[in-house]
Amino acid sequence: VAGGLELRRGRAQATTLGILHGFVPNEGDAWSFTEDRLHRFLEDALATATARPDTPVPTPTLFEVVGAGPPELAAETMGGYLEAARLLGRRTAELHLALASDVEDPVFAPERVTPFYQRSLYQSLRAIANGTFQILRSQPDLPGGEIVLERQPQILERLRSVLDVRITGARTRIHGDLHLGQLLYTGRDFVIIDFEGPPPKSIGERRIKRLPLVDAAGMIRSFHYAAHSAARAVEVVEPDRVGAIAPWVRLWYVSAAGAYLREYLDVVDGAPFAAGSPEEVEILMHAFLLEKALYEVAYEANNRPEWLPIPVAGIADLLEAPA
Repeated sequence: VAGGLELRRGRAQATTLGILHGFVPNEGDAWSFTEDRLHRFLEDALATATARPDTPVPTPTLFEVVGAGPPELAAETMGGYLEAARLLGRRTAELHLALASDVEDPVFAPERVTPFYQRSLYQSLRAIANGTFQILRSQPDLPGGEIVLERQPQILERLRSVLDVRITGARTRIHGDLHLGQLLYTGRDFVIIDFEGPPPKSIGERRIKRLPLVDAAGMIRSFHYAAHSAARAVEVVEPDRVGAIAPWVRLWYVSAAGAYLREYLDVVDGAPFAAGSPEEVEILMHAFLLEKALYEVAYEANNRPEWLPIPVAGIADLLEAPA
């Protein structure tokens, strides 16, 4: 519940003075919940890789899982986390449906995407990419930086694909900074928190309406980060065994992310902001996932260089997937 005070200087303007939150009994955030489940999964994967090294591990793409569901091996080994991923997808969809439900309030009413916005979207994506490339060129010793720079033409081409499809979904207010750390796990459900938007952006920028798939992309990148950070944890996986379980890490990621996105798309189907075709969803999701991964590369380069391999691996994986 937020309270506002109108300050009059030429025209009325609402200013929020404070926010009152309800207490949500919880067992931690969704990131901690996911890490716990991942550690169990990786321990079992290590045992399997040791005892049966020839076990075939499926290698579907994200959108193959969205279309056909997770592989049987994932359902057998992920210990119920697929249901949690589906629930996260449903809660994300319900959030977006709620934010777009008041068509009378211009602050929240969905707005159709215009050719001008579509062009500005591309320019924004390109600016983020070029900013990341500049950071990597200025620090040539960063681990994995040369891999991103070598793929610069592919990255820009993939981002430009947002101009090659007619965007039928509408722009709405979104969470803006959605990831596993922004949900509380109650023991049976997930509650979304922290609606202040991405910290680096101004208040005005945070209020700008965007395509809701941006939030979905943030969650999917969070699944990728969780899987790879768990695999890098020495107390879980010894460094010389990381390569042995790499296929299992990827299986967990694409299965969790695919189950999440499949459920999300099912729930928002028919909503005014929903994309009109699978092609539109794939092109936009690939672009937004790349945008998020490029932002992560820039962040890690400036703050945690040792973590750079995670978003670099994410970029490589995205570029290998068909556009």
